Amino acid sequence: MPFMIGPGTISAAVVTGINHGMLATVMVVALTLGITCIILILMKYFHDNLRYSHAKYIDHYFDIVGRLSALLIATIAIDIIVTGIMGVIANN
Repeated sequence: MPFMIGPGTISAAVVTGINHGMLATVMVVALTLGITCIILILMKYFHDNLRYSHAKYIDHYFDIVGRLSALLIATIAIDIIVTGIMGVIANN
């Protein structure tokens, strides 16, 4: 999966930079990274605090959420890569 997410992220940053300028792109990337870090910290906190009382449900939930988010991220990454390639082909 990382081989799809990396180029998709770079492609999204380039497309955003072209459409909205450098400052807006930096703000969007920083905001997205901040939100992602906050969500991961909260999930870790809840996992640690609820692990013993509801271990079976928590582990099952994290497994499902992990797989769904990987599928969603991969789908978005592939769409961004294809959009970038089509844009390059259209400009040449």
